[in-house]
Amino acid sequence: MPFRCGLTAVSCRRGRSKLSKLERIPEESLILPSVPDCEHCGAKRFHMEPPSFCCRGGEVKIVYPPMPYSLKRLFTGSDEECEDFRRKARTYNNNVDFTSYAAKYDRELTKNKHGVYTFRVQGQVYHFLNSLLANGDQASGIQLYFYDTDEVLKKASQNSDKLREDTLKLLMNVLQDNPYAEFFKSLRDVPNLEDHRIILNCNPGLNQRVYNLPTTSQVAAIWTETDDHSVDMRPHIQVYSHSSTSYRVQPYYGCCDSLQYPLLFPRGESGWHYGIKRFHKKEKKETFSEVDPSVDLSSTHTPSQLLELEQRVVDKASTEDYFVSAREYYCYKFQVRDDDASMLLHSLGLFQQFVVGSYIKIETSRLDFHRRKQNEIHTEVLQGVLDSIAIGQT
Repeated sequence: MPFRCGLTAVSCRRGRSKLSKLERIPEESLILPSVPDCEHCGAKRFHMEPPSFCCRGGEVKIVYPPMPYSLKRLFTGSDEECEDFRRKARTYNNNVDFTSYAAKYDRELTKNKHGVYTFRVQGQVYHFLNSLLANGDQASGIQLYFYDTDEVLKKASQNSDKLREDTLKLLMNVLQDNPYAEFFKSLRDVPNLEDHRIILNCNPGLNQRVYNLPTTSQVAAIWTETDDHSVDMRPHIQVYSHSSTSYRVQPYYGCCDSLQYPLLFPRGESGWHYGIKRFHKKEKKETFSEVDPSVDLSSTHTPSQLLELEQRVVDKASTEDYFVSAREYYCYKFQVRDDDASMLLHSLGLFQQFVVGSYIKIETSRLDFHRRKQNEIHTEVLQGVLDSIAIGQT
């Protein structure tokens, strides 16, 4: 009997403890302390957010060119046309983009109209550049830029009957200044197009901190001779004139974002690619032994010898280039700033697709880093450990 009373007493104490926690639930919202904006890039910061998350303490700096006013109005306006455009931003973008988007995603989750719109993919995302001329009657991507505006509106309406013709016409007018659209339209007048080799520059040499907008000559070229040794042999994008073969645009190409999302990059701005330099180099302290492992610091050196070693440290630090990674690049772009004129954060469903593709690009860049650095990280040492474990050694 006393044992049973003891159980009852414990259960009562537990019940009072749970009840007291329920009674302590605050009735008012908890307001986080205000945090000043980033002193380097002006990004809005949350409480407890590290100060280097947005721009690495001023090392990353990217300039946004202003978006055309008519397109900005569609992203920020409150009338019926603007609201319809934002709801169907992904569909409008798919009808004016240059590359086709391929991914394995949950269609039922995407079609959910009762909850929050969610775009989720599984695996890799692919961007394909189709041939210039369509094999059948249905044209898409760069094939639409071979027609005049009225014919484009007709074919786009056939692809999707939910789009407004006046909005599509406005978007086509906005993209007239796009260097890729200008280049593909100029191919209409090229005779014997099948005899030419059409090449797109995958990484236009643009300064991300100044953002000198690309021109047609910077993003594209036409080669008539394939055996010309004077031609730049760096990676480029092959455009087929009339073929069932599509060219895959790699995610680390600078033109990948501008080809897939012309409504977010209407002026042909480059996205992330290898080689974007930081705004300033972070000072890295190196010892004499790191510069020259053969140096014996235990021995006595003359002042002239120490000055020579110090100069070698400075020379090595000055020759090392520090580049912006994919994660740092998109962390900078996804911040909220008062002077942001890119309209990236106002594109709703199109922004979700862009974020998912950017995250996959970050993961791909990390895998590429380890693939390129195999000789430097000495994986053969780890392989010996794995062989020992495989044969039962502990």
